[in-house]
Amino acid sequence: MRARDLAPELSKRARECEERRSLPPETIAAFRDAGLLRLLRPARFGGYEVGLASLIEIVREVGRACGSSAWCLALFATHNRLVGLFGEQAQREVFDTDVEAPLAAVYAPGATAMAVEAGSKGFRLSGRWQFASGCDHAGWVALAARVPRQPEGPIPDIRCLLVPAGEFRIDDTWFVSGLRGTGSKDVVVEEAFVPAHRALSFLDLSRGTAPGLALNPSPLFRLPVVPLLALVAAGAALGLAQAATESFRERARARASQRASSPSQIGQVALAAALATIDAAALFLQRDVEDLAWRARSGERLSPASRARYCSMRRSWWRAAPARWIARSRSVAPARSSMTAPSSARAAICTPCRRMRRCSSSRRWNGSAASSSACRRIPRCC
Repeated sequence: MRARDLAPELSKRARECEERRSLPPETIAAFRDAGLLRLLRPARFGGYEVGLASLIEIVREVGRACGSSAWCLALFATHNRLVGLFGEQAQREVFDTDVEAPLAAVYAPGATAMAVEAGSKGFRLSGRWQFASGCDHAGWVALAARVPRQPEGPIPDIRCLLVPAGEFRIDDTWFVSGLRGTGSKDVVVEEAFVPAHRALSFLDLSRGTAPGLALNPSPLFRLPVVPLLALVAAGAALGLAQAATESFRERARARASQRASSPSQIGQVALAAALATIDAAALFLQRDVEDLAWRARSGERLSPASRARYCSMRRSWWRAAPARWIARSRSVAPARSSMTAPSSARAAICTPCRRMRRCSSSRRWNGSAASSSACRRIPRCC
């Protein structure tokens, strides 16, 4: 698998990714050379249109090496699929280029996006959008904005507008502790003109009447946008969780060999519980992927309750990383000791009640489980 072959390279650059607060150019080039930027691109433009299950497995494999790279790869793939729902002219403008650049997107309309003005040939766009992951390398950005209309209906007219590089600027606001390498900075647009063919109504997306469906008949393009994002992002979470358990196991073995003793029983129990949680989350994810893929093939539209269930399941998938500070450190800097908790996320797991509790000491976590106010059955760590 190409993603598995890239893992050692991505793992070596994980610390650099964290320090840059953005994916290194070498990572983008590696994605491009391996064809990973074409996973969900329409086949008529040289894309692979891989299945949803295959995409999640690829993202999960990348997540074992670098969480930030996996997160951005997942979004790059889903954003390419989104462009496949635009009309033919917009698709050609984005995909018929010599430079294969990723596409960033923000689906939440910012408050300042109300400045969009409708015209006979397009829109005048101004505003600020937050959390545009991977925007440093983007050749285009897809930004959601409200379009005022008269009279105003019960459902707001929200459209996704494509803006090329050179017509937006990046405001570096991404100063965080986890997934720093995603570079999820703000995108600012000032009085940019967006032609009408680069606008896609979210109402058309929800009704299954997007113009790109006539050009790309694959069931892949009938998947709903937000549930698809939730499922693919879960692949990154599972990859992080798996990397955390592997790192914990390696260091536990090293500590045991140094002391010429068997690993801690509490540590073994915590590791077994973490592995069981990851397996359960993977099974839940597989069930939802198969269900969503079946609905797309059959042409069945999702009910509001089904959409809400897919999105709410993200909480269960992300809980697959029981020691979240381990997952964070592994995602951005595998060389950091997984037994040393960062000051911003000093926590341990309570085995009986499965609650995360903050550690009371700034020293190293000793592998013990923290006590919660609910059980009091295990002493506090440190």
